[in-house]
Amino acid sequence: MTTTKYIIRALKYLLLFIVLIGLALGFTYLTSEHQSDYTFGALLKSQELFLLVVLLLAAISPLMAYQKIETPEKGGLHENKQKLIDLLTSCGFVLTEDNGSRLTFRQEKKFRRIWYFNEDGITIYPSTKEDGYMVFDGRRQDVSRFARHWEYLK
Repeated sequence: MTTTKYIIRALKYLLLFIVLIGLALGFTYLTSEHQSDYTFGALLKSQELFLLVVLLLAAISPLMAYQKIETPEKGGLHENKQKLIDLLTSCGFVLTEDNGSRLTFRQEKKFRRIWYFNEDGITIYPSTKEDGYMVFDGRRQDVSRFARHWEYLK
């Protein structure tokens, strides 16, 4: 993962956490019996340590949520292309890019794309380290699922 991609993903997670905290604080404020005693500034001031933890969590979330998995392949990417397309389309992904050496898939449903902040792509390409290996790159949950399916199908 490049540095700019990491920073963008960390900012997206920070935005998500800010929205969730804002919703929680708004709910707390609106359901409180003593609304005149509370202000958003006072609520935030008393939670400085919590906000620092949220900031650190947003900074490390991209490291935990995205990965690359190398799996052995039988034949090349060209020979297995249709099998890969069938596998990912059966799980709700659509092929968005095919430039010969890379296949990129995205979520078919718009809601899931929005939910993942448009970071739902899975890229499959041949490994540069070892011959006979293929790399699945994307969200950890999806990548590990498809890599296991792929090893089972071979």
